Amino acid sequence: MREWTRLGDVVHILTGYPFKSAQFTQKPEDVPLLRGDNVIQRRIRWDGAQRWPASDAESFTQYRLELGDVVLAMDRPWIEAGLKVADVREGSAGALLVQRVARLRAKEKVDQGYLKWLLYEQRFTDHILGVQTGTAIPHISKTQIESYRVSLPPLDEQRRIAGVLGALDDLIDTNRRLVAAAFELAGAAFDQLVSREQLRLRRLSDITEKIGSGATPRGGKEVYQKHGVGFIRSQNVYDGQFSFDGLAKISVAAADALAGVTVQPGDVLVNITGESVTRTVLVPERALPARVSQHVAIVRPRQDLVDPRFLMLALLSRPVKAYLDTLSTAGATRRALTKAHLGQTEIPVPSLADQVRVSQPFDVVAQLSEEIAGLERVRDELLPSLMSGQVRVSFGRAAA
Repeated sequence: MREWTRLGDVVHILTGYPFKSAQFTQKPEDVPLLRGDNVIQRRIRWDGAQRWPASDAESFTQYRLELGDVVLAMDRPWIEAGLKVADVREGSAGALLVQRVARLRAKEKVDQGYLKWLLYEQRFTDHILGVQTGTAIPHISKTQIESYRVSLPPLDEQRRIAGVLGALDDLIDTNRRLVAAAFELAGAAFDQLVSREQLRLRRLSDITEKIGSGATPRGGKEVYQKHGVGFIRSQNVYDGQFSFDGLAKISVAAADALAGVTVQPGDVLVNITGESVTRTVLVPERALPARVSQHVAIVRPRQDLVDPRFLMLALLSRPVKAYLDTLSTAGATRRALTKAHLGQTEIPVPSLADQVRVSQPFDVVAQLSEEIAGLERVRDELLPSLMSGQVRVSFGRAAA
């Protein structure tokens, strides 16, 4: 028997504290701050995370995150890319919750492991999109989250549903860890090659066919739609990983108008503005056809000289990253890279045979990425059936 109730009656909701940015640090010994831009759909990422002095962290114990907490970003990014909801896992526990992020903890009628799946449902997204407030910066409030009505099965069934969906999530996470390990292996091979040989450095402008940023479609985000040609933005580009979460789509007509910023197989994408500047990834073919926004640059190598996977490794290497970081902050209030900055950047260029050898771990990455995509499809197709009760889980089995 399912019981309808307000989310606010069965869940504790806490919004974050307005920590003063003047006291933010980047010191690894300080406490990470969970802000809205650290939350992506179903995951927390700590790229570029700000920190709070550890000496003062005890004053904010009530805002400290624990394993299993569910967090929801409440400001503008979710309106453009879908709701940003995630659960706190190892590596994120102990962080402090910042203003415009909500933390949810279940009361006695809701299993904490089940709670995140309530918020992952499309019905919750539709509810939030219907109650958004704000003008210049759309946002949602604690009251609006509390007003969402949920249909709760008994606790034991909640746990079984969470167990089935969680098992799929665990497989996805295992594959992601293997992907990270493959990247580390490739990075180590790259460092070894560069340190062992006196390699010639060459400017990107001399070994690429194209370096250039994208553009905004006419009409801006109003032209985004559920299906069509991919429109890649900075939020899709992470170091070594492409995020399909929130990948916008535009019509064929809108894409034709942006033909000059068409992404091709083998293109390396680099974020060139804002806090995510210098993040770099090789575009996966599964993301194509696609165009890029003005915040992302296409670096297209001459493949007779440079393997695209090796180019990504070179741009992710510590010396090149540090060089680009320095260029991005020179004489500006907002971090940015230009076409000239990228063109003058030098990377080591060994023989193509050595480049291919160093890049071999990426063959595994491609296979694992396809497995991740398949598991995500199964999980996302199963979610609404389980949550609605159309498919029930009994003693570890799912039955219609």
